[in-house]
Amino acid sequence: MKGLLVKYQKIIKQLISYGIIGGISSGLDFLICALLMHLGLNQYIANFISVNMGIACSFIFNSLITFKMTDKKLIRGIKFFLVGYCGLALSMLIMFVGTDMMKINEIIVKLISIFIVALFQFVLNKLITFRGEKKNG
Repeated sequence: MKGLLVKYQKIIKQLISYGIIGGISSGLDFLICALLMHLGLNQYIANFISVNMGIACSFIFNSLITFKMTDKKLIRGIKFFLVGYCGLALSMLIMFVGTDMMKINEIIVKLISIFIVALFQFVLNKLITFRGEKKNG
């Protein structure tokens, strides 16, 4: 067992870091959305703005901390946002299947979707956005 932990130590650290940064970014998303709606902005526009701010925050910190890759910022940023939007689409699909088709409580489905989407996005970002050995800093 200890051998497995040593073998996968780097990816375990990355997954934990990704999760912490994701939590912070989600909190930022929520606060910005709530503030914008409180200021009278339409809920859909507020959500669009706040989701993009959360993805941007997540990209910056995951580039610097989780994957330690700061080269090719524009290309990596575009890929990261596309992965984020894929995660949003997957989340909507899970919500639809879970709540509309299977009639499961929305909060339970949302909690399940958070973990599924986070793992999905981590894998895509590791394989696509932050692929390669080039590191800066």
